[in-house]
Amino acid sequence: MRNLPAGNLSYPLLETRIHAWVSSRPDIYGACAVGSRARSDPPPDEWSDLDLILFTSALPRLSAGSSWFWQFGEVWLAHLFSEGPHPEWQVIYAGGLKVDFLLVPVTPAAKTRPALQDLLAGFPDRQVLARGVRPLGDLPPIAFTAQPPAPPPSPDEFKTLITQSLFLFYRIEKLARRGELWQAQHQLSCDLRPRLLTLLEWHTRLSNSLPPDTWYHGRRIDAWASPRFLPVLPALFPAYQAVDVHRALLAALDLFTALCGEIARHLHVPIIETTSPILDWIRLAPAAGGS
Repeated sequence: MRNLPAGNLSYPLLETRIHAWVSSRPDIYGACAVGSRARSDPPPDEWSDLDLILFTSALPRLSAGSSWFWQFGEVWLAHLFSEGPHPEWQVIYAGGLKVDFLLVPVTPAAKTRPALQDLLAGFPDRQVLARGVRPLGDLPPIAFTAQPPAPPPSPDEFKTLITQSLFLFYRIEKLARRGELWQAQHQLSCDLRPRLLTLLEWHTRLSNSLPPDTWYHGRRIDAWASPRFLPVLPALFPAYQAVDVHRALLAALDLFTALCGEIARHLHVPIIETTSPILDWIRLAPAAGGS
């Protein structure tokens, strides 16, 4: 079925149509928005997706067929992601509007329909709910308590991350000198920068008596990371040249050693790894050639 309503699409219009459809379906026991369009702090911007959770007893039918979400608007692209605990339709509608439908199975009750809050009580990702839950329709948001901040790293965790990072510094520099720039960029982006992000998160949590929310995957990093380190971040994203990868590694080394030193003081542990000869080998390297 491709029943495409006329008119220009917008997120409020999409949500109105989805809510009307949900209200007409006895096999959908609850629906709510989560994420940026479910909260006011910070408010959503024009690029915010609409993330929905649908609690349904018709999981096989809704996950197998795609005709149902065509009735909300013209679909440009759709895909069913099933890597997580629940299947999720990610749909891009006309105008570049994206709606994610997370399908959570519900066993039908014998007599009474469970309240949405009871359905959400069994939802596994509490951090998602703590960032905002808004039932579809004219209903007030539902508040959920966030999980407590993660504890500080143990000395062993801290040392392991340092050692892993040193190996990555060495390998990325060697790849850049060899001219293997795709691999160097890949390891910098996917392996080293995530470890630097972890160090930034640890530093922020340890440096504040009331640790702020460090979010996830670097979201809102300008709001929670120490302002002293923010000017370094652009240098961690080099161009596709060996010399630029080398410069990015030098900037990453400065950030790495500063963070490790301050974290070690907070944890009251000595560190000697950040004086490794590997770091001098990178710092004193001749200008990397190749492109």
